[in-house]
Amino acid sequence: MHLKLALSAARIEDTDEAIHHIEHLVELAPSNEEAAAVLSLLRDGEIVEAEHHLEALLGGEPAEDEQEEADEHAHEEGEDKDAGKE
Repeated sequence: MHLKLALSAARIEDTDEAIHHIEHLVELAPSNEEAAAVLSLLRDGEIVEAEHHLEALLGGEPAEDEQEEADEHAHEEGEDKDAGKE
């Protein structure tokens, strides 16, 4: 549960919330080196890298094609919003 909440927080760039959830996980499982590594990344401001680690811990990362499609969609959405401002 804490991993999913931390990932959700990381995805919206809420570092403090992501740290909060990973700290809970580290408290529950102090020998979890992966969680400690994610916590270190978050504290160092490496939120994108921490997000990738969290995705891997949850069972995988999005496929490269899916990520490219998501990036393209986000870019198109940004263009649509910019076009409406003129």
